[in-house]
Amino acid sequence: MEFVKREEEFMKDLDEILKIAIITIIGKLGAAWSLSFSMPTVIGFLAVGFILGPSVLGIIHADKVIHTMSDIGVIIILFLAGMETDLDQLKRQAKDALLAATGGVTLPFVFALLILPFVKYSFTQSLLMGTVLTATSVSISVQVLAEMKKLRSKEGATILGAAIADDVMGILILTFVITFIGEEGKNPYFSFIYILIYFILGFYLGKKFLPYFFKWTSRFKLKYMIPTMAIGIMFFYAWLAHHLGAAYITGAYLAGLVLGTTHYRQVIHEIADILGADFFSIMFFVTIGLEADIKDFRWASIIDLVIILSIAIFGKLIGSGGGVFILGYKPIEAIRVGVGMIPRGEVALVVAAMALRYNVFNSYQFSSVVATVLITAFLTPILLKKVFSSEDMGNLRGKRGIKKS
Repeated sequence: MEFVKREEEFMKDLDEILKIAIITIIGKLGAAWSLSFSMPTVIGFLAVGFILGPSVLGIIHADKVIHTMSDIGVIIILFLAGMETDLDQLKRQAKDALLAATGGVTLPFVFALLILPFVKYSFTQSLLMGTVLTATSVSISVQVLAEMKKLRSKEGATILGAAIADDVMGILILTFVITFIGEEGKNPYFSFIYILIYFILGFYLGKKFLPYFFKWTSRFKLKYMIPTMAIGIMFFYAWLAHHLGAAYITGAYLAGLVLGTTHYRQVIHEIADILGADFFSIMFFVTIGLEADIKDFRWASIIDLVIILSIAIFGKLIGSGGGVFILGYKPIEAIRVGVGMIPRGEVALVVAAMALRYNVFNSYQFSSVVATVLITAFLTPILLKKVFSSEDMGNLRGKRGIKKS
């Protein structure tokens, strides 16, 4: 009897391993398919999750093992995002980027809080949906601008700087929202103060002492010593943030921000990127697709999606575009910046996954976020090429009487 029980457990473990094999292989092939259509790899991962999950075939369901691996994936994704945050570029583009980012973060957040309660969202759901819609995924815009050789233009530089700034703002808003809706009995304001102290000390102490720690550990001459220590520090920062009442990803992002300032940045980034981009992040993004079930969509769900999509698009167009227009950008330049800030991606999916996991979002609200990410990812390249085309520039100048520069 004991032998039969162990055999059943062994077969169950094999099933988990088979799921991981399928997700990894087909997920990577999906990413390759996505790139062949000049779309970001995340689209391929999500599509694979949709096809394998309950939306289409229903052959794989996200269980505890897959969720755990997915959580590790999201920690690494945010760690890499922190490492890629160029603080020097943010300083150079400070005025333009901060105004574009502030408008682009504030408007979608406020629109969500004001509009969504009218379609039966609770205050907590509206808060988290507002947080979902704050952060831009600039990778899509960067890819298109690079192809058009517009990445170094004034608008391109502003989009890059603003995306960095609104990533930081989005993490801060998420930190506040998580502490605000945290465990009962905890004062959210005290929790937020603790986390702010953690942010300040974690950044400055880490920046000061971690280079000495790495220098000391490098004396042992073990293979991948520095990257391994860095991964351990990433998990420690993530655990500490969670222990203080924030999200794991807040600590992971801060760890990346700190380690991105060290001399060991390149070697750490290379190993973390292989670990994250080529395995664990596949698990995360495919799991997002597995958890989104389009069969849950009804007429009310479609209305929700239209509202969320409208907030996502017009919040950035008006917020980011209006922010730089105040600084004296021409109307067409402001529109370009606004369009470049439209796409949503990793951060939106991370926050939505957390909201679903903690039963704040229901399945169709979660699916609405996934659909918004997909639609804005497909829409942005088309709009960017349109607003940067010489023909449209001529039309706008002719209509508004703007002289050719």
